[in-house]
Amino acid sequence: MLKDQEELYLALIKINENQGLRQTRNLENLDSGLEFSDKNHPFSSDLDLFGAHSLFQLLNHTSSQNGKKSIGGLDQKPFDPESAQSRSRAVLELSQKNEFLDSMEAIGLAFQKDEKPADTWVKWLAKEEKSGVLNLILAFLGPLGGILGLVLVLLGMLPEAVLGIWIIAGVGLLSRVFVPLKEAAASIPSGPTLKSYRLRSRQIERETFTSPALCLEKGIFETTESNISSQLNQLDRLGLWAQNRMNLLYLPINLLFWTDFFFVYPISQLEAKGWFLTWTVTKKS
Repeated sequence: MLKDQEELYLALIKINENQGLRQTRNLENLDSGLEFSDKNHPFSSDLDLFGAHSLFQLLNHTSSQNGKKSIGGLDQKPFDPESAQSRSRAVLELSQKNEFLDSMEAIGLAFQKDEKPADTWVKWLAKEEKSGVLNLILAFLGPLGGILGLVLVLLGMLPEAVLGIWIIAGVGLLSRVFVPLKEAAASIPSGPTLKSYRLRSRQIERETFTSPALCLEKGIFETTESNISSQLNQLDRLGLWAQNRMNLLYLPINLLFWTDFFFVYPISQLEAKGWFLTWTVTKKS
């Protein structure tokens, strides 16, 4: 907790330093967004949208590659009066929420450490778990059978060979979820990044907006059975287990109690609750 507070304080200091650089137009140390520059754009170069001393350096307060791409792409979109007016009302409202904006940016700077490609997570979330019911049954059968078999063997009521057969059966059954859990471990962002998503989602859930564009965006966070910050918290815990399940201490426990099924089922349930929608929001951070 104290470490998190330190990271947030350092991020706020960095935000204030960058704000001072923008006010004095000392922009050389800020991201120029030069990769978004398009020589064929009709006015990108004339208005210095990207590059040294550019508009991008003044506007960019993002903390992820996906957020940065959203800003860069916005500058290059064709002008639409209706969208511009809607965005203008949203910007006017946000300009009066300095504490909210600072907290959102500070959380991103403090904890946004992971830059896994967005497509990796999106594709993983879009997959359907076809054997969820069977996994649920095995999630309960594994610990029950493992505990019962271990106790009976220790009491001398069953030969040790029975426990060996149980473990061999577990190896065969666990192979069914080895690949899904491996994909989950490779796809789920790191703990700090999920913390960033969770804390910013909570900020949005608690904030009140009046402009149509911001109300529409916040509405996405209210379309699920449980709020998105709670789902992210759950995914963080499951991701930690999925990424550390190859630990040598975990292996014998898994073979005896089939604990992998305890994790693959709730992960599949989170996918079914609309995680693709969650990612669509958080990738714009």
